[in-house]
Amino acid sequence: MGIVSFRLSIGDWRRTTSALTGLAFLTLTSCGQKPTDEPRPGGVAETKMAEDGPVRITLNVLPAELPFSQRATLTVEAVAEKNVTVELADYQKSVIEGEHSFEFRLRRLSQSAAMPTPDGHLKWTQQYEIEFFLPGEYELPPAKLTYSQLGPAEKDAVDPAGTAEGSRHELATEAIKVIAKATEAAQIGPEELRKIEILPPVELVDPWSKWWLVTIPAALGIAALALLAMRRRLREVELAVEVIPAHEWARRQIAALIADELIAKGLVQEFYYRISAIVRGYIERRYGVSAPEMTTEEFLAATAGDFRFAAGPATDLQAFLTACDLVKYARYRPAAGEWNDLLRTAAQFVERTRQDAERSTEQETPAIGVTS
Repeated sequence: MGIVSFRLSIGDWRRTTSALTGLAFLTLTSCGQKPTDEPRPGGVAETKMAEDGPVRITLNVLPAELPFSQRATLTVEAVAEKNVTVELADYQKSVIEGEHSFEFRLRRLSQSAAMPTPDGHLKWTQQYEIEFFLPGEYELPPAKLTYSQLGPAEKDAVDPAGTAEGSRHELATEAIKVIAKATEAAQIGPEELRKIEILPPVELVDPWSKWWLVTIPAALGIAALALLAMRRRLREVELAVEVIPAHEWARRQIAALIADELIAKGLVQEFYYRISAIVRGYIERRYGVSAPEMTTEEFLAATAGDFRFAAGPATDLQAFLTACDLVKYARYRPAAGEWNDLLRTAAQFVERTRQDAERSTEQETPAIGVTS
């Protein structure tokens, strides 16, 4: 593990150097650089070969020393007799799995398997193009194959492709070294480094220094929209509420009380509680007097001098409330039919006070017309 970590750190250093040299290379030789697709230059080839009986494997690089901006050709070749089954390892895969895969790459040019040769052997070939990213000395991995050889009795059964099986063996070449040289234009000397201009520092403006110029108006706008939406919603709720006149409300409550048949069920005291609450609620809606919160004595004292309560309705109301209190608080047991009279009294009080209100309105209307 220690060796692997050391080599990776060297690779990081080479990537950094590549970025600097590449920038200088583009700056100094933008007019004189040769295109990368021109024919590769000739040079001295480096070859490694391994042989074991009827099998031979060769690894060849041409040229073995070249500028890192140019490309070399790598050839892997295996030759064997026809009675030998050969499995040539994929050289490109071995490079990808190696430690220098980020410093150069291989591009496959051609590949052939079990091709007959003039001397009656079979040949396997892989050819690649190598492109270097950084200058330096590289050790390319060995070329490998596995083979199996048949016995003398089995030679006649071997097909041209060499698919028969036998005892398997491995054969590999030595690793091969290639030197990718840095070009003169890519080398920056001390004089060039001194010419690099250092720009003055740039003051960074705090993006939050004037945040309030945008935030406060936006917040006020959102608050105003929310207020308008709330007022509109309240207005819609108000319009949706059904306005029921006081006498109509009392009629509905009395009808619901009759439908519940509390007397028939023996719930006499609950009946008197409800009929009393209906009349008190009607008075509150009709006259604005908080009758539900008052006792009978407090209510009679408050309405004694109120001109809106005429002598007749006031007397009936007093008798009504007193009869309800006897059952509610004194445990009085009303005789049969008394609850019906009480119910009739409550309904008549509601209708009488409603009629008085309508009559008062009808009398005031022509008077207003005469004045105008």
